[in-house]
Amino acid sequence: MSSRTVWIAVIVSVILLLALAIVFEFSPTGALSEIRASACRSMSTHTLPNANDTPIETLRPSAPTPSVPKRKFAYALLSYGNDYRNQICPAYVAAQAIRQADPDPDRPIIILRIAPLPQGIDPPLGDERVSIRYVKPAKSKGRYGWVETYSKFRIVEFEEFDAVALLDFDVMLRRPLTPLFELSQVTGNTIVAPRAYFIDQPYWMSGGPLVITPTSDLQSAFRGVLEEGGYFGPGEMDWFNKDPNVTDQVEAVSGFWTLLVGEFFPGDKIYKYWGSKLGLSPSMVYERAFLFHFIATWKPWSNGIGEAKGRVTPELRRAYREWNELRKVACPQMSDHVPGYRVE
Repeated sequence: MSSRTVWIAVIVSVILLLALAIVFEFSPTGALSEIRASACRSMSTHTLPNANDTPIETLRPSAPTPSVPKRKFAYALLSYGNDYRNQICPAYVAAQAIRQADPDPDRPIIILRIAPLPQGIDPPLGDERVSIRYVKPAKSKGRYGWVETYSKFRIVEFEEFDAVALLDFDVMLRRPLTPLFELSQVTGNTIVAPRAYFIDQPYWMSGGPLVITPTSDLQSAFRGVLEEGGYFGPGEMDWFNKDPNVTDQVEAVSGFWTLLVGEFFPGDKIYKYWGSKLGLSPSMVYERAFLFHFIATWKPWSNGIGEAKGRVTPELRRAYREWNELRKVACPQMSDHVPGYRVE
């Protein structure tokens, strides 16, 4: 073989290696695998649930996290009513929880309102990260406590952000949602949602949390409920799980991302659900949780911890105490002795 042939072979080999390196570093598949691994590592140092809530071994880093441009992420909450104790204050508490859990100053916290605050009610306390944005009420309405909850989907119009994490105000965030933000940028879908693991599957959460990538296609998928109206069930979660224009865009993640406080109540059907799956004690599950979801009558401003009827575990008590400490900061207008707050 001539020296010229050898040099040509060397040059071709180098070009091929560089091409492979570029594909691995920047392809959606390669990035997605590493970001999923990152999300896994942040959940647990031992085991974690995958999208099907099946325990798998924690993935170990085998390569650096892909370098990506700085993205613009935001958190959003809907405060749709004028009842300070039951609607406005809980949204302020949820915002305060986000401020503490994710101190990144470049991630705004936006409280959506469909009407001005009642006279005498102050805006949320905090730094300039927390703001109120008034949005047009959605045409579609639910029933009972979900009459106005379709309006939270106005976040699909927030095109100034690469992704927006929507949290219902009965969610208390404890750790940054960075893994879900990152996943939203590489998955190929415009919606990242955890499985509603406590009911029959497939079914996804519509706000506890929900991470969306605002695009014109996604706006078209939500236009019907936002601008045209119609009744699709008591709550927006019913429609969210039925419309194929939406469900086809969902990247499902583990229900661990919407951990219910019933995990820590012996009388609940999901008591120790994650502890059993992951082989973790209640205290270990508590420490690894990204958030706690106070659904139904477990809301701290409703029956709260009183739902336990005295069967209070240390983790359940701790969750309500954490929420109440946030309330003291976020809602100084609220007395500690208002009926309905039951924190031991």
